[in-house]
Amino acid sequence: MRTRIGKWMCLLLTVAGMLLVASAPCAAMGSNEGGYLMVHCDPTLEYDPNITDPAYYIDLFPESCPEIAPDSCGYYRLMYDCHYGTALEPTLEVQTGPGSLGPTGLFWVCAVFPDTTCVDLHIVEFGIEYIEGLEILDWGHAGRYAYPHVEFPGDTTGIRIEFDPPRTSHVVPLIWFAAFGGNGRVWLGAYPIHGLVLFYMNGLDNHVKALESYPAAGLNMAGWNPRISELPFERVCCFGYECSISEELDCLATGGVWVGWDVRCDPNPCDFLVPSQKRTWGGIKTIYRQVRGQ
Repeated sequence: MRTRIGKWMCLLLTVAGMLLVASAPCAAMGSNEGGYLMVHCDPTLEYDPNITDPAYYIDLFPESCPEIAPDSCGYYRLMYDCHYGTALEPTLEVQTGPGSLGPTGLFWVCAVFPDTTCVDLHIVEFGIEYIEGLEILDWGHAGRYAYPHVEFPGDTTGIRIEFDPPRTSHVVPLIWFAAFGGNGRVWLGAYPIHGLVLFYMNGLDNHVKALESYPAAGLNMAGWNPRISELPFERVCCFGYECSISEELDCLATGGVWVGWDVRCDPNPCDFLVPSQKRTWGGIKTIYRQVRGQ
């Protein structure tokens, strides 16, 4: 009898453990999902060729998104003000003085993840697609190990960067580079061997493909990062029939109706959220989900 009870207890504990794992925020959202490559510059910093430490410029990267414990990743957006790289600046305007050989810009390439995603970044593979009107004078990486192609950083070359321990921040600097020239851009892109940007979790068979909208770092020309309207997670708030991107607390404080994190303003969800007859909020959301699923 005791043996049977013991077996049933083990079975119940095993099932309970599986349910807990399945209900954890990380399991629901996935590791490294929704990631992009982005670029950033800081006009207050200048490249100094006399600095020989390749990690020096990585350490200067503005850390707006701290590392966190893996068991806290599902609550990242509640803990930190880190919103999918919206503060990153892809364009640098440099004024040159008399006698200057030309402008030099300092840029970082970053892996950026939604603050609803759990980040477990072990390895990154990406490339440089095309360098337009510029020369890359110097570069360095943020990983423990890096495996660049022979001609990197050059047109259609790639690099693999490994982190140990893995990174858990939602904005991870990968490399920095100093670009020299008049006006130009450095276009980021896929790793040439497989034609993708990959974010690995643990091992070569466990990876997530980055979203395919690649950035360009611009020196005295317009650069760009993936726009917030192109990103998979938006914070939608309705003011009557008007759809707006807003944080939940700001939305409610200003009298809006908070729709959610996985909704977009196109198509406009607010058309279905303002009822012409009295309904419950649950009923309104049900109607919206039905329309959105068509």
